[in-house]
Amino acid sequence: MFKKLKVLSEEELEFMLEKDPQGVYLKEVREKFFWIVEKMHQNRDQCSWYERRLLKKFQSMQPGLLIGPKAIIKNPIKAERIMTVEGLVKVQIQVIHWLHVTPSGCIEGDVWAGSVICEGRIEGTVHAENSVEILPGGRILGEVDTPSLQVAEGAFFDGRCLMQKNPVPAGHIE
Repeated sequence: MFKKLKVLSEEELEFMLEKDPQGVYLKEVREKFFWIVEKMHQNRDQCSWYERRLLKKFQSMQPGLLIGPKAIIKNPIKAERIMTVEGLVKVQIQVIHWLHVTPSGCIEGDVWAGSVICEGRIEGTVHAENSVEILPGGRILGEVDTPSLQVAEGAFFDGRCLMQKNPVPAGHIE
């Protein structure tokens, strides 16, 4: 590689060059992202000029909000970009960009989001500006308001779906 590396491996550099700091990524990719940025941050005194430029570009990443597997949330939640739910949430949720409910995640309440990926369980009304995807093992019980709904084999949807071009925006909670 033509760049002089002092802290990163070539594989880590290639990984970073393929990514956008404002992009939306699944949990595994985000974790790898953060470990690489943390590695550069902890070793910034040894970083080459090029690595310092990368660090500056990626240190302002917004990782989003993670509701851990042991968490039980009972107060309304609002996230600007990304939210990952691994625990239990018993309130309404507003996520401007992207909501991911992992296999261990459960939401009992209404959801407003840009896009929703459900591998866990949602009980309530889901308003998504862009899309809702229910992956194998995922369950949605309630109304879905979105222009695009995908239900994978092995997923479960019990409710009503309104597919309209302009659903309630993710930035709006009634």
